[in-house]
Amino acid sequence: MIRPILTIAVLTISVTVSSGELDGMAILCRRPGIESPVMYEFKADTPLRWQVDVEGSDAVIAKRDPVFAAAEYTVSPSVVKWTDPIGTKILDRTTLELSMTTGEEEPSARVFQCRLFDSIDDFQAELEALRALEQAEIDEQMRHNRI
Repeated sequence: MIRPILTIAVLTISVTVSSGELDGMAILCRRPGIESPVMYEFKADTPLRWQVDVEGSDAVIAKRDPVFAAAEYTVSPSVVKWTDPIGTKILDRTTLELSMTTGEEEPSARVFQCRLFDSIDDFQAELEALRALEQAEIDEQMRHNRI
């Protein structure tokens, strides 16, 4: 009698996941044919979206405008899910495919392939590399400017 109950308890614990378990991780996602990546850092139970912006003639790393702030993410054994004012995001935990939907799109209308960073330092280094690449492109465009 105790053995079946113990087995059920162990199985239940093994598939139970909690909010916050992705904190300290990040993803960089690309969609075929789209140059700009989608980047999220998981922090304090919330996915924070990062981007490389151009401000004047400088490339800068910035959090996405607060109007796009996401709600807390939820996790299950197979997916991570969150919403923001644009729509729902679903990250497949096995394939690392990120599906984004808006009110008009089907669930798989926008699918990105993601790369996982289990170190925020590595993620920040990648953000800086993307910023430097964007800055190099700006500098090249401005190379012959006289003013």
